[in-house]
Amino acid sequence: MAGLVCKIELSKTGGISIVVDNGNADMVQECYIDGEKITIRVKDSENESVIEQTAESITMTCKDFIVNAETITCTSTEDSSYVSEKKMAIKSTEDMTITSAAKLTETITGEISVSCDADITVTSKSNISSTATATLSQSGADLSYKADDSASLNASEVSIDGSTSAKMTSSEIKVEASSQIDLKGNIANLTGDSTTISGSSIALG
Repeated sequence: MAGLVCKIELSKTGGISIVVDNGNADMVQECYIDGEKITIRVKDSENESVIEQTAESITMTCKDFIVNAETITCTSTEDSSYVSEKKMAIKSTEDMTITSAAKLTETITGEISVSCDADITVTSKSNISSTATATLSQSGADLSYKADDSASLNASEVSIDGSTSAKMTSSEIKVEASSQIDLKGNIANLTGDSTTISGSSIALG
């Protein structure tokens, strides 16, 4: 069984180079210190990983990058970027917080799905706007909408369908149509302390 081939070279112009050649495993480990940068390289017949360090930056190039630690803290005083050309997964077994001191923008070219086993709360100190170029739908066992000031529903056609009953309650209700109003039911009741029916043409029967 052949041993390792180890080389150490010192040069006033090239710096220091350390090479360990493992012929049995077809692997070479190299370290170069040339006075400007430090390069560490490990390669075999199929893969290669490189760490390059200068006074300004550290660059790592490899197939798999794995970090195992109790606590990880990454801080940058300028812009940060994380890009994956394939799938990306972010997981926390406990609480997760995403905080931005300025604007938060999410852009998605495919579908988005949000699933939660508990309550979902969305709160804004300003406006909340939801827009869809196709259908915007909401469903639930119960739906409740409340406005402290006013509420409006505007569409070219509006339909309210209650399979059991539909009820409107207010101190004052006004129904107005620029063309025609139709009220129809198997049993129709119109009651009030004061009831007024007026029009240029009234037909009862």
